[in-house]
Amino acid sequence: MNERIRVRLVQNGKQLAINSLTQDGVMLNNEADAWPRGMMLEFDATNPITKSRMDRIRTIRGWDPMQFNLNCQVDSGDLVFSGADHDTLPAGGYWIRLRIGDLVLPKRQTRVDLKTDGEALVQLDATEDPRTVELTDDVANFDPEIARVLLSSGTTIDGLSATDWLSNPTRRPRRKACLLNLLAKLRTAPTLTNPLITDVRRIFFCAVDRVFASVEANFFTRLDALARDPKKPFMAEGTPKSASHRDLLSMVQTRGLETNIDRYDLKSFRQEGRPSMQAVVGIPPSDFVAGRYYSDIDIDLGNPLQDVQGLIIHAGELLDPGETDHLAMRKQLGNDKKIAPFLYYKVVKE
Repeated sequence: MNERIRVRLVQNGKQLAINSLTQDGVMLNNEADAWPRGMMLEFDATNPITKSRMDRIRTIRGWDPMQFNLNCQVDSGDLVFSGADHDTLPAGGYWIRLRIGDLVLPKRQTRVDLKTDGEALVQLDATEDPRTVELTDDVANFDPEIARVLLSSGTTIDGLSATDWLSNPTRRPRRKACLLNLLAKLRTAPTLTNPLITDVRRIFFCAVDRVFASVEANFFTRLDALARDPKKPFMAEGTPKSASHRDLLSMVQTRGLETNIDRYDLKSFRQEGRPSMQAVVGIPPSDFVAGRYYSDIDIDLGNPLQDVQGLIIHAGELLDPGETDHLAMRKQLGNDKKIAPFLYYKVVKE
């Protein structure tokens, strides 16, 4: 069997080509904002016969009842899904639903009739997220601590200064909202008078759901002390469970900031309450005389350490190709009287 499902994105009647696929997501053709968009395919049988064929393959392969492995590759700008091996995607009736970060794709299930040794073509209309970020003031007029970080000569994102990056229309709005939301969180946690942002030196990377920063050693010292505080404004998680947090150290090495990252340790801390800020700190070994500290900082809608609901929400974010929707989070953070004064943007629809 050599069955395949080819998915083609169409925008304004023309193919919206995908030019690369990695474990981080997909890159669209000629996209200036060079950071992969997360992707997820929902997929299942539409009839008992196809379901029986899928279950038989699950049994043969030793897969879990809800598991069905597919390969995905890019071919001529399309996504092509095939069996994990040449004979593990049986002919039959299926439905699929594709999700790609910052793209609006059909929410309904799309039915696919896959013939033996055949290829089924699915065309999906795609549009960009209509929401965008509009600053409400010049960066120089922001809170002094937030402005200090943004205007630091060491703060560069995609090779641009923070001010140029924030004003660049080709940079994805969700990334801009992520940066501004996290700076507001850092400016207000744990308190307005003693915020963590004072130990943030510069930002050197921003995704749709996290920023990477160079921080002072005191950033770790304070988080550790806050976790030991009986009031628990932060909680110590130990070594982070998700391997994605090691991307921090990989980028530190790629940027030439450090050469011996294998000896760095990672410790995770999570703020109490919801939405909860998480800071994973890269800690140099004690024999590094001038060892510098780094941090991967994000916000989760739920708090997996505090309640079951938080755990379910957080698991959903890990599956969501757009990760935490920071544009939507602007409203939630704006309802917090402590944080609202430090949010220097609004979300508008183009």
